[in-house]
Amino acid sequence: MPPITCNFASALYDRMVPLASGEVRAPGLNVNFIEVEHPRDIFDRMVANREFDASELSASEYITRYVSGDRSFVAIPVFPSRVFRHGFICVNTNKVKEPQDLNGKRVGVQLYTMTAAVWIRGVLQHEYGVDLSSIEWVEGKMEGPGSHGKPSTLPPLAPVKITRNTDPTKSLSDLLESGEIDATIGADVPACLGRAPHIRRLFPDFKSVEKDYYKRTGIFPIMHLVALRREYYEANRFVASALFNALNESKELARRRMESLGALRYMLPWLPQELDDIREVFGEDCWPYGLEENRKTLEALVQFLYEQSMIDRIMPIDELFAPYTLSRLKSCNSPSWQPTIRRNRSHPTGENKHTILIRDRHARRIRIRIDEERVNIPRAPGASEEFHRAELAGPGLEQRAEVARLGEGEARQVAADGAVVDEGSGAGAVLGDGDGEAGCEGWYDDTRYHSAA
Repeated sequence: MPPITCNFASALYDRMVPLASGEVRAPGLNVNFIEVEHPRDIFDRMVANREFDASELSASEYITRYVSGDRSFVAIPVFPSRVFRHGFICVNTNKVKEPQDLNGKRVGVQLYTMTAAVWIRGVLQHEYGVDLSSIEWVEGKMEGPGSHGKPSTLPPLAPVKITRNTDPTKSLSDLLESGEIDATIGADVPACLGRAPHIRRLFPDFKSVEKDYYKRTGIFPIMHLVALRREYYEANRFVASALFNALNESKELARRRMESLGALRYMLPWLPQELDDIREVFGEDCWPYGLEENRKTLEALVQFLYEQSMIDRIMPIDELFAPYTLSRLKSCNSPSWQPTIRRNRSHPTGENKHTILIRDRHARRIRIRIDEERVNIPRAPGASEEFHRAELAGPGLEQRAEVARLGEGEARQVAADGAVVDEGSGAGAVLGDGDGEAGCEGWYDDTRYHSAA
């Protein structure tokens, strides 16, 4: 079966470069990477015209539409853009000196519903007690008159004081400098910052504030996710896991290259010190993909959307993503694993086998072996498992099978047709190297792989 074309649009972040260049490939897919410089353009083209098979998409816009019942898109837990936003609150110091001074003020925002604004409002409310309902929000471009893009976003579900900048000669930055608004929030800082002496950041030492916020909450705000057109996903469900794996591999490769300091890849003179600071705060991977790795952050975003009247209920985040996106397994050697589906060349029994190839950040490998007839999940004594499942499907597989690692110590053996053929306590998988060498049995609990060999 020939590869399926995937027209994928994104800004060309460093974490996208290996995929965009073709260095990283997604099995079964011919990824046509479409570079679009401004993410807002991607969102508008994807939502209004379904222009791409998959794309970077505003996290708040996707969640708002999904909870409202619009299932035009299905997301995978890949997050191309995430930014702490404390440093994006700029104020007129004649009127605002502390966060609480924002109560009752006029605040400029590029788009009320944009993810950056959702995060900033949530932080102001929860961390500093700002009364969001007392604020008048003025929408418009940060630089230049008019609106921010051509969004087709859903309006808030409850009354919110939103006006639009209708001055044909002024931007939000101009309004802030002239005193017609008292602050700005959003995805950019105004040009008047650094030019006008009475304009400054609300948190001048924002890096320290953001580090403290992360250490206390475990939240690194997610701005964008990756979404597929629903009809494209339904016709080719394996695309969700194939694209997830390729994007994760691309990101990991970019991260390793960033840490190669013999010749600096980025124009950041003190990059070595920055990397040390990042490791001190985040550990080895500051930019994880996957659902479990980002649960706290995603749940906070959903809560903020609910509190800000953009959704009518708090939906469990597990329901927001493709159900067959494979969660990354964890081992004693690495905080994360990156799985891809491979077909064995041979097996010592002479049988035809399938495997999931898993590589950690040190390029060590294991493979979960899949029979033609069933998925073997042996019992794991006393293991306490979280829910993970994956549909193993794609051009390289004639049959589909599902691996289910369920809660409360339950495990199942699932035939290719989906029938449960055995149940037991614990959870795990038969492991083998897939290259003709003998496999070994083992299992995963919450933190590590246990070999039974």
